[in-house]
Amino acid sequence: MTRLVQIWRTSTVRLTAMFILIFVVFSVLLLAIISYQSSIQIQRQQGDDIDREVAQISRTDRDRGFRASILAVERLSRQPGPGLYYIGTDTGLMITGNVADLPVNVLQEPGTFSFSYDRTRPFEGETPPDMLEGNAVVRSVVLPSGLILVVGRDVGERRGFTAIIFQSFLLGVGGILVFSLIAGGVTAV
Repeated sequence: MTRLVQIWRTSTVRLTAMFILIFVVFSVLLLAIISYQSSIQIQRQQGDDIDREVAQISRTDRDRGFRASILAVERLSRQPGPGLYYIGTDTGLMITGNVADLPVNVLQEPGTFSFSYDRTRPFEGETPPDMLEGNAVVRSVVLPSGLILVVGRDVGERRGFTAIIFQSFLLGVGGILVFSLIAGGVTAV
């Protein structure tokens, strides 16, 4: 123990420890910023996609009528992917879409909402329970024809990407700490 104290009293060891500490702090900070910004960018991209689709369907409804907007929503709702689509009457009667159980406030007021919903079963047979419930972010608007349009995204995929980013962050932090300790041990000897 006294040898360790003697080594610590040398300027070289203290400077090396200080540089390693500074490196670790800035590396962790950089990884945290990259992880956070990546997650925010994914959220922004999904929001932009929703806004773009709402604008296109609204323009279709205005220029070509409600029948064209219904056909557009029907076509979009049949495509695979995280998109959620609903078009219905002002009384809440669904005309077409791929999600039937929407909260009442989504249909009553235009705006952006987050909620849990029950996914449809894509295959016959046993479906794992975690695959039956989804979380969505949607935007509802009243079209020029008076129909209610709801466009959204299942955020499970986004949360999966965020989990991957944070797992990479933790792995990077662990690697930085391990290699910093190894570097400190090598330079102290």
